[in-house]
Amino acid sequence: MVANVQTESDGSIQRVWLPRKTDEVEDVWDERDAECTKLEGGVGKLVKLANKNYRKGKTPEKKGTSAVR
Repeated sequence: MVANVQTESDGSIQRVWLPRKTDEVEDVWDERDAECTKLEGGVGKLVKLANKNYRKGKTPEKKGTSAVR
Protein backbone atom coordinates (compact mmCIF):
# COMPACT_ATOMS: atom_id res chain seq x y z
CA MET A 1 0.00 0.00 0.00
CA VAL A 2 2.79 2.41 0.84
CA ALA A 3 4.38 1.73 -2.53
CA ASN A 4 1.07 2.58 -4.23
CA VAL A 5 0.88 5.92 -2.40
CA GLN A 6 4.38 6.82 -3.48
CA THR A 7 3.88 5.87 -7.12
CA GLU A 8 0.58 7.79 -7.34
CA SER A 9 2.03 10.96 -5.82
CA ASP A 10 4.25 13.47 -7.52
CA GLY A 11 7.18 12.54 -5.31
CA SER A 12 6.35 15.01 -2.55
CA ILE A 13 5.58 12.25 -0.01
CA GLN A 14 8.66 11.60 2.08
CA ARG A 15 7.37 9.67 5.10
CA VAL A 16 4.25 7.65 5.83
CA TRP A 17 3.30 6.72 9.39
CA LEU A 18 0.97 3.80 9.94
CA PRO A 19 -0.78 3.82 13.33
CA ARG A 20 -0.60 0.64 15.39
CA LYS A 21 -3.55 1.31 17.66
CA THR A 22 -6.71 1.81 15.64
CA ASP A 23 -9.35 0.74 18.17
CA GLU A 24 -10.97 4.18 18.46
CA VAL A 25 -11.03 4.68 14.70
CA GLU A 26 -12.53 1.23 14.20
CA ASP A 27 -15.26 2.00 16.75
CA VAL A 28 -16.18 5.22 14.96
CA TRP A 29 -16.07 3.36 11.63
CA ASP A 30 -18.42 0.65 12.91
CA GLU A 31 -20.88 3.23 14.30
CA ARG A 32 -20.96 5.17 11.03
CA ASP A 33 -21.24 1.97 9.02
CA ALA A 34 -24.28 0.92 11.08
CA GLU A 35 -25.90 4.32 10.54
CA CYS A 36 -25.22 4.16 6.79
CA THR A 37 -26.82 0.72 6.65
CA LYS A 38 -29.95 2.09 8.35
CA LEU A 39 -30.10 5.06 5.98
CA GLU A 40 -29.62 2.89 2.90
CA GLY A 41 -32.40 0.60 4.09
CA GLY A 42 -34.71 3.59 4.55
CA VAL A 43 -33.89 4.91 1.10
CA GLY A 44 -34.63 1.50 -0.40
CA LYS A 45 -38.01 1.36 1.34
CA LEU A 46 -38.84 4.90 0.19
CA VAL A 47 -37.94 4.17 -3.44
CA LYS A 48 -39.97 0.96 -3.34
CA LEU A 49 -43.00 2.81 -1.94
CA ALA A 50 -42.64 5.63 -4.46
CA ASN A 51 -42.50 3.16 -7.36
CA LYS A 52 -45.53 1.31 -6.03
CA ASN A 53 -47.52 4.54 -5.72
CA TYR A 54 -46.38 5.68 -9.17
CA ARG A 55 -47.60 2.44 -10.74
CA LYS A 56 -50.96 2.88 -8.99
CA GLY A 57 -51.19 6.48 -10.19
CA LYS A 58 -50.96 7.97 -6.73
CA THR A 59 -48.55 10.79 -7.49
CA PRO A 60 -48.73 14.21 -5.81
CA GLU A 61 -49.24 15.88 -9.20
CA LYS A 62 -52.42 13.89 -9.82
CA LYS A 63 -53.79 14.74 -6.38
CA GLY A 64 -53.37 18.45 -7.06
CA THR A 65 -50.59 19.05 -4.56
CA SER A 66 -47.06 20.15 -5.22
CA ALA A 67 -44.29 17.56 -5.07
CA VAL A 68 -41.82 20.17 -3.83
CA ARG A 69 -42.60 22.15 -0.71
